[in-house]
Amino acid sequence: MGNVKQIPDQRSSAGRVDLNTIRMIVLASAVAVIIVTLCLVFALKHGQQERASSPKEVAQMFFHFLAEGNRDKINTMFVVPIEDPKVWETAKTLKGLKVKSLGDPSPDPEHQNRWLIPYEIQLTNGKQIKGVLKVKKGNPPKGLYVDGGI
Repeated sequence: MGNVKQIPDQRSSAGRVDLNTIRMIVLASAVAVIIVTLCLVFALKHGQQERASSPKEVAQMFFHFLAEGNRDKINTMFVVPIEDPKVWETAKTLKGLKVKSLGDPSPDPEHQNRWLIPYEIQLTNGKQIKGVLKVKKGNPPKGLYVDGGI
């Protein structure tokens, strides 16, 4: 076996693909699959998957997100994301709130496709706030959104 002589490959390289090229194609394909998967996960997390199916569910989710202080999730509850720093300063004061009561939705007599949901919340400092949350039905596939009242 020690006398085995290596014979150089005499075939033309025109029909062969370089191993590094194959590795790059496989790597690029894997990266593309990962990117598409991440985009789908992001879309599901921030799209219709998070939408509530009733005005009361919207109110429950909204107050839950406020209590968490989760700006990204709070923004999913509005038609247009809120960028005003003053609004976010106010939202910080609501972090940790507890929902004392959440009434049943009633149709808003002033606006079609909008419901009024009475609520009572308690802030971490003990202050209690009563109000009426407005939830509106957007155009499909937008679903239901908070339209005011906080």
